[in-house]
Amino acid sequence: MKKIGITLTIFVLTFFLCLASFIFVEKTAQYTENYLEEIEKSNDKKEFEMALEKCKELNSFWDERSKILSVFIHHDTLDKINQSLKVINVSLKNKSRIETSKAKVSAMAYIKALKESDEISIENIF
Repeated sequence: MKKIGITLTIFVLTFFLCLASFIFVEKTAQYTENYLEEIEKSNDKKEFEMALEKCKELNSFWDERSKILSVFIHHDTLDKINQSLKVINVSLKNKSRIETSKAKVSAMAYIKALKESDEISIENIF
């Protein structure tokens, strides 16, 4: 009976840790996508200073979150998102609307991959 109790406790803890991980990744991805959309809107209006300000906010947000994400997400995806955010920052400083848009599309694709990698599915369980 004691072994069953321990097993159930471990199962419940594992379940809640997976659920917390899923929620954290989803919220992080959602906030990041929102920041990217705001940057894109400012970029389209040629408001580069406002876009740069949003980019700085996004970078500080992402730096905090990526440290936590690196514990339970494959680093390759996080590195690709980091690289896309750096390209966005540089292209905004250079006032290159096209490069900013391209980097935003790349970042959004990597964020989608990030969300898919943490979805609760049979494929991800095994």
